[in-house]
Amino acid sequence: MKNFILLIFALGMSIFFLSCENEKSGTTDVRFESPFLLDVALSHSSLNLDSDTTGSVTALGNNRYSISIGISGHALPNASAGPWSGTVSIFKPGSSSSSSRHTITLQGSDTLTFSESLRFTITRSDWGNFRIECSIHSGSGRTGEGFNTTLFVTRQNSKPIIRSITAPDTIIRPTSGYQLLFFATAVTDSDGYSDIQNVSLKRISPTETDDIYLFDDGLTSLDGDKVAGDGTFSRILSIDSNARLGDQVFLFRATDKSGAISDSTTRTITIIQQ
Repeated sequence: MKNFILLIFALGMSIFFLSCENEKSGTTDVRFESPFLLDVALSHSSLNLDSDTTGSVTALGNNRYSISIGISGHALPNASAGPWSGTVSIFKPGSSSSSSRHTITLQGSDTLTFSESLRFTITRSDWGNFRIECSIHSGSGRTGEGFNTTLFVTRQNSKPIIRSITAPDTIIRPTSGYQLLFFATAVTDSDGYSDIQNVSLKRISPTETDDIYLFDDGLTSLDGDKVAGDGTFSRILSIDSNARLGDQVFLFRATDKSGAISDSTTRTITIIQQ
């Protein structure tokens, strides 16, 4: 009986050591062999394009700006071998694709450090949270997990301006079928064309309708717009034989990405019977 117990114990220990040996020879966890970022810091957490006094913002003209900030941090090499390098990718607000990439150099042995200057160009309408993504790479090509931080870029905001409106003054209501109507609005924004969020019209009298959006897409056959991106927003609408007769007041306005709304402009259109 005693020999039987010793045999069972010996078999159990053999299985235990065999299990440990198999576990050790399994797939290596690359997290412990890749460099690891401890922290990343920017020289500025926010910048104002119009009131910066640090020298980090340079106006280039035509609503373009050069941004210069410092980035620094620490990392652990873990089991990876040098030389180590880093990559910084900058993402504009709301974008999933980087607008620029920068290479950084790491120094040290037990703890890696880096301190670099980043310079990149943005437009005035690119305000908001810029995502700064940093990652480091070992000499053998291993890449550690990325580290994200943000730079908030702000500015003074100007509301868009409606420069002109194209709309019929008088419409003859068709006795059957429908009649096409062309509307267009020229809009500018001192913060840049891309800061214009939308342009719309709606009837406000005698009853109010929902907003009807105009487009600057160059799709002449669809909405009547002739040139994409020229600041003229267009739309083709229609009336039928059931359209209300008399004066109808339409409101035109433009909204920018900050939510600022242009001064409202109205046009009165008179619908008469043929």
